Amino acid sequence: MDYITVYEIKNENPELILTVPLILAVGGFLAFYITFRKNKLAQKKSKNYFTLFFGLAFGIIFSIVAAISIPNSLKKLKEHKQLFLDGSFKTIEGKIQDFEPMPYQGHKNEEFKLDGIPFAYSDFLGNYYGFQNTASHGGPIKYNGQEIRLGYFTNLDGENIIVRVEIKK
Repeated sequence: MDYITVYEIKNENPELILTVPLILAVGGFLAFYITFRKNKLAQKKSKNYFTLFFGLAFGIIFSIVAAISIPNSLKKLKEHKQLFLDGSFKTIEGKIQDFEPMPYQGHKNEEFKLDGIPFAYSDFLGNYYGFQNTASHGGPIKYNGQEIRLGYFTNLDGENIIVRVEIKK
Protein backbone atom coordinates (compact mmCIF):
# COMPACT_ATOMS: atom_id res chain seq x y z
CA MET A 1 0.00 0.00 0.00
CA ASP A 2 1.27 3.47 -0.83
CA TYR A 3 1.08 6.09 1.88
CA ILE A 4 1.91 9.79 1.94
CA THR A 5 3.59 11.08 5.10
CA VAL A 6 1.74 14.20 6.28
CA TYR A 7 3.27 14.60 9.75
CA GLU A 8 6.46 13.63 11.56
CA ILE A 9 7.43 14.95 14.97
CA LYS A 10 11.04 15.42 13.84
CA ASN A 11 9.83 18.52 11.93
CA GLU A 12 8.08 20.04 14.95
CA ASN A 13 9.44 23.21 16.57
CA PRO A 14 8.88 24.68 20.02
CA GLU A 15 5.51 26.38 20.33
CA LEU A 16 5.36 30.15 20.26
CA ILE A 17 3.11 30.06 23.34
CA LEU A 18 6.20 29.25 25.40
CA THR A 19 7.18 32.92 25.13
CA VAL A 20 3.97 34.15 26.81
CA PRO A 21 5.18 33.80 30.44
CA LEU A 22 8.44 35.50 29.49
CA ILE A 23 6.61 38.40 27.82
CA LEU A 24 4.30 38.77 30.84
CA ALA A 25 7.29 38.78 33.21
CA VAL A 26 9.03 41.50 31.18
CA GLY A 27 5.77 43.50 31.10
CA GLY A 28 5.44 43.28 34.90
CA PHE A 29 9.02 44.37 35.51
CA LEU A 30 8.64 47.15 32.94
CA ALA A 31 5.50 48.48 34.68
CA PHE A 32 7.37 48.42 37.99
CA TYR A 33 10.43 50.16 36.52
CA ILE A 34 8.47 52.91 34.72
CA THR A 35 6.39 53.66 37.81
CA PHE A 36 9.49 53.67 40.01
CA ARG A 37 11.34 56.05 37.63
CA LYS A 38 8.34 58.41 37.42
CA ASN A 39 8.15 58.58 41.19
CA LYS A 40 11.89 59.16 41.55
CA LEU A 41 11.91 61.93 38.93
CA ALA A 42 8.90 63.62 40.53
CA GLN A 43 10.71 63.46 43.90
CA LYS A 44 7.59 62.49 45.75
CA LYS A 45 6.29 59.49 47.50
CA SER A 46 4.25 57.38 45.16
CA LYS A 47 0.56 56.97 45.30
CA ASN A 48 1.09 54.26 42.70
CA TYR A 49 1.82 51.50 45.20
CA PHE A 50 -0.68 49.37 43.36
CA THR A 51 1.29 49.54 40.10
CA LEU A 52 4.61 49.08 41.89
CA PHE A 53 3.40 46.07 43.87
CA PHE A 54 1.52 44.32 41.09
CA GLY A 55 4.17 45.07 38.48
CA LEU A 56 6.83 43.51 40.68
CA ALA A 57 4.60 40.59 41.72
CA PHE A 58 3.56 39.97 38.11
CA GLY A 59 7.19 40.03 36.99
CA ILE A 60 8.33 37.63 39.70
CA ILE A 61 5.46 35.17 39.28
CA PHE A 62 5.77 34.94 35.51
CA SER A 63 9.56 34.71 35.73
CA ILE A 64 9.08 31.61 37.88
CA VAL A 65 6.46 30.22 35.47
CA ALA A 66 8.81 30.82 32.52
CA ALA A 67 11.78 29.30 34.36
CA ILE A 68 9.79 26.11 34.97
CA SER A 69 7.60 25.75 31.87
CA ILE A 70 10.06 26.62 29.10
CA PRO A 71 12.80 24.11 30.03
CA ASN A 72 10.22 21.38 30.78
CA SER A 73 8.47 21.89 27.46
CA LEU A 74 11.75 21.92 25.50
CA LYS A 75 12.86 18.77 27.34
CA LYS A 76 9.58 17.04 26.46
CA LEU A 77 9.95 17.99 22.77
CA LYS A 78 13.54 16.69 22.73
CA GLU A 79 12.48 13.41 24.38
CA HIS A 80 9.61 12.86 21.93
CA LYS A 81 11.82 13.62 18.92
CA GLN A 82 14.48 11.25 20.26
CA LEU A 83 11.92 8.45 20.64
CA PHE A 84 11.00 9.02 17.00
CA LEU A 85 14.61 9.16 15.76
CA ASP A 86 15.49 6.01 17.73
CA GLY A 87 12.49 4.22 16.23
CA SER A 88 11.12 3.61 19.74
CA PHE A 89 7.50 3.82 18.68
CA LYS A 90 4.79 1.45 17.47
CA THR A 91 3.31 1.52 13.99
CA ILE A 92 -0.27 0.53 13.18
CA GLU A 93 -2.40 0.88 10.09
CA GLY A 94 -6.00 0.42 9.23
CA LYS A 95 -9.31 2.22 8.88
CA ILE A 96 -10.36 4.95 11.29
CA GLN A 97 -13.22 4.00 13.61
CA ASP A 98 -15.40 6.02 16.00
CA PHE A 99 -14.14 9.34 14.59
CA GLU A 100 -15.39 12.35 16.59
CA PRO A 101 -14.12 15.64 15.15
CA MET A 102 -13.32 18.62 17.34
CA PRO A 103 -15.63 21.60 16.77
CA TYR A 104 -13.90 24.59 15.15
CA GLN A 105 -14.04 26.55 18.44
CA GLY A 106 -12.40 23.73 20.37
CA HIS A 107 -13.65 22.70 23.85
CA LYS A 108 -13.38 19.03 22.94
CA ASN A 109 -10.61 16.73 21.78
CA GLU A 110 -10.76 15.14 18.36
CA GLU A 111 -10.93 11.39 18.94
CA PHE A 112 -10.79 8.18 16.96
CA LYS A 113 -9.70 4.57 17.20
CA LEU A 114 -7.37 2.71 14.92
CA ASP A 115 -7.28 -1.05 15.31
CA GLY A 116 -9.07 -0.58 18.66
CA ILE A 117 -6.41 1.82 20.01
CA PRO A 118 -7.80 5.23 21.11
CA PHE A 119 -6.23 8.54 20.08
CA ALA A 120 -7.21 12.05 21.20
CA TYR A 121 -5.70 15.46 20.42
CA SER A 122 -6.62 19.12 20.06
CA ASP A 123 -5.28 22.25 18.37
CA PHE A 124 -5.84 24.11 21.63
CA LEU A 125 -3.96 21.93 24.11
CA GLY A 126 -0.24 22.51 24.13
CA ASN A 127 0.45 20.08 26.94
CA TYR A 128 2.48 17.68 24.80
CA TYR A 129 4.35 17.47 21.56
CA GLY A 130 2.99 15.24 18.86
CA PHE A 131 0.29 15.40 16.21
CA GLN A 132 -2.44 17.92 17.13
CA ASN A 133 -3.92 19.11 13.81
CA THR A 134 -7.70 18.56 13.92
CA ALA A 135 -9.92 18.15 10.86
CA SER A 136 -11.78 21.38 11.64
CA HIS A 137 -8.47 23.25 11.31
CA GLY A 138 -7.29 21.56 8.12
CA GLY A 139 -5.90 18.34 9.58
CA PRO A 140 -5.46 15.27 7.39
CA ILE A 141 -7.47 12.82 9.54
CA LYS A 142 -11.06 13.45 8.50
CA TYR A 143 -13.58 10.58 8.61
CA ASN A 144 -14.49 7.03 9.60
CA GLY A 145 -13.14 4.46 7.20
CA GLN A 146 -10.18 6.62 6.11
CA GLU A 147 -7.10 4.42 5.73
CA ILE A 148 -4.06 5.65 7.62
CA ARG A 149 -0.83 4.44 9.18
CA LEU A 150 0.32 5.92 12.49
CA GLY A 151 3.53 5.93 14.45
CA TYR A 152 2.84 6.44 18.16
CA PHE A 153 4.02 5.77 21.68
CA THR A 154 2.14 5.63 24.96
CA ASN A 155 3.36 8.14 27.55
CA LEU A 156 3.44 7.61 31.31
CA ASP A 157 -0.08 9.07 31.62
CA GLY A 158 -1.43 6.38 29.27
CA GLU A 159 -1.99 8.81 26.39
CA ASN A 160 -1.15 7.66 22.88
CA ILE A 161 1.07 10.34 21.34
CA ILE A 162 1.14 10.36 17.53
CA VAL A 163 4.63 10.91 16.10
CA ARG A 164 3.91 10.10 12.44
CA VAL A 165 0.79 10.25 10.28
CA GLU A 166 0.61 8.64 6.85
CA ILE A 167 -2.48 8.76 4.66
CA LYS A 168 -3.22 6.06 2.08
CA LYS A 169 -3.07 7.39 -1.50
